[in-house]
Amino acid sequence: MIKHCIHKRTLFQTYSGPPRVSYSINKTYPKLIWNNLMPQNLKYLTALGTAIISFIKIHPKYWVTLGPPIAATTYLLNRFSNKSTYRHHADIIRNSRNATVVKILPYHESHLYNIQAEIESQYDSLRVQLVDLAEKRISASISATQMTDFVTRDQVNINIPAAEIETWMPTQVALQNGASDSSKLVVMSVPYYDSKNKRTRKRLGVVVVHAAQKDEVEWKMVVAVTRLRWWGVKDEEVTGGGGAGGGDKGEVLESDLFSQFGKG
Repeated sequence: MIKHCIHKRTLFQTYSGPPRVSYSINKTYPKLIWNNLMPQNLKYLTALGTAIISFIKIHPKYWVTLGPPIAATTYLLNRFSNKSTYRHHADIIRNSRNATVVKILPYHESHLYNIQAEIESQYDSLRVQLVDLAEKRISASISATQMTDFVTRDQVNINIPAAEIETWMPTQVALQNGASDSSKLVVMSVPYYDSKNKRTRKRLGVVVVHAAQKDEVEWKMVVAVTRLRWWGVKDEEVTGGGGAGGGDKGEVLESDLFSQFGKG
């Protein structure tokens, strides 16, 4: 349970769509409604209809005069916004005091364990292991701290479905400021619920995972939990479960796949 009163949220009990390649994470109800309930075709039609109405209603001379500067300003603002968003996520994986080192089994299409784990691609392999590691981090944090702003050990059963990844943003990042070498970075978001039962469960919020590859098997990972709200979003980074301080010098956390098949 959330620390505060939770009302029934029966509208968002599952997500069956493909992951969006985006930094836009469903932390509030407006974003959740826009991203998960509004059909993509309706979004395109709305944009097209707005453009057509604007073109009809506004005199051509204004388009000639104001069109180019508006287009240029929109392009520059969008570019600035994208860079600012990227820097925000890069700074999380670089500077977070709650980062931990994890071991993830590399994907090899010829390995038989792929069949056992129902893994068909590199994405499937990384997705399953990141969700597994996020659950371990959250469980360890609850056990270590007894309570956070979002969950308590006695009241909550965190359920994170690996098949319901909502956003998956792969990019590159330099793990040290000013470094020339870059590492693979994945920013992933997945909803969490109070139960595994899809008919009765309630969506409580979203788990955001930042994972940057250090070498073939070791990754640097930061896990944050955000309670679903209408506004006033508050992220809480997960602490504990990675050794003292949960940092790079702590205990290395292994995915179940790595524990089973990565030590042969």
